[in-house]
Amino acid sequence: MTRDSSKVNEVFPELALYNSHNRQAGYRLLGGLYVKICSNGMCLSEKSFESLYMRHQDYTDDQVLDFSQKFVDRSNEIMNALQSWRDKDLSFEEKQRFAREASRLRWESPSQSLSDVLLNTHRPLYAGKDDLWSVFNVVQENIIRGGFKNPDTNRVVREITELNRDRDVNQDLWDLGEKYLLN
Repeated sequence: MTRDSSKVNEVFPELALYNSHNRQAGYRLLGGLYVKICSNGMCLSEKSFESLYMRHQDYTDDQVLDFSQKFVDRSNEIMNALQSWRDKDLSFEEKQRFAREASRLRWESPSQSLSDVLLNTHRPLYAGKDDLWSVFNVVQENIIRGGFKNPDTNRVVREITELNRDRDVNQDLWDLGEKYLLN
């Protein structure tokens, strides 16, 4: 079976459901982007795109359907935003600053060398690219997935596996990316 390389850069809007396992907390529907090449589970910021929070006993099916339809209706807007990110080129200094600010979302006081490692590309698709979308994806994958040696501790960085932490870091990264889009 051959792989269609034209499909690896596809991005799809998706609804992500965050739920507790014991029904003691409500659940949340968030907009997200699914990047086929890395199956990244990226969440859009609630500041940019609304979410829906419901308690298990206090919701109706119509609320879920209404929110889902809103998301579908806004999917063109979401994809246009993504294109704006692809059209925005970052200078070398902006890329370094982005990585430094992003590293603070996961580590308390990261060094410059740790921030620099976040810009290491693992996928040929993003190699040598300076657009905000590519830089964002490289940094996002490194922060969320880990797997590289932290130059400060000389230990391999673990993947973020805790669901709420993953969601929060992804949303904060989206907010950071939007800040760079507006500069």
